[in-house]
Amino acid sequence: MIASGERDTSGAMAPPASRPDRPAPGDSWPIRLALAVALLAFLTGLGAWWAGLVQDGTIGNAGLILRSEERDGDRVVLSLVRVLEIRGPERWRVAEGDLELDVIGPAAERRAGEELTVVGRWDAERRAVVAAEVHPAPGRRAKKWLGVAGLVALAALLPLWIRPSRGGLRLDG
Repeated sequence: MIASGERDTSGAMAPPASRPDRPAPGDSWPIRLALAVALLAFLTGLGAWWAGLVQDGTIGNAGLILRSEERDGDRVVLSLVRVLEIRGPERWRVAEGDLELDVIGPAAERRAGEELTVVGRWDAERRAVVAAEVHPAPGRRAKKWLGVAGLVALAALLPLWIRPSRGGLRLDG
């Protein structure tokens, strides 16, 4: 008889000896289920907590309108916003989703439809963002489609790396 781990004359490995201290395959499903439920509950609670903070205006740019006085002087980053209109030489309006905000800064270089990122401070008295930095965001549409192409490629290639087995998912490679 060949001991576990030794090679026989054909070069094949002998199967490892069974270990009575380990559960048989499939016996740990209640533990895995409990862990999955606990993880799901934790992530749901975290999402609800974050959504509550956004809704009451503690975080997020919508809070600039909801809690204007409390957020006075806060640093604001309006990422990838679209210029809606020019309202004067030093004031223009931008949209981020369905939120529209005024920005105070040089408007001579701005044009309606332009996409950019604005960094500045919230001015509660003027109800506007005072721009400190303005960065153009060219190629936004191309970047979006590149991201979609990456997701499609991942979905197409995922079965090459992960496949179902009797005990769950198995990582290949």
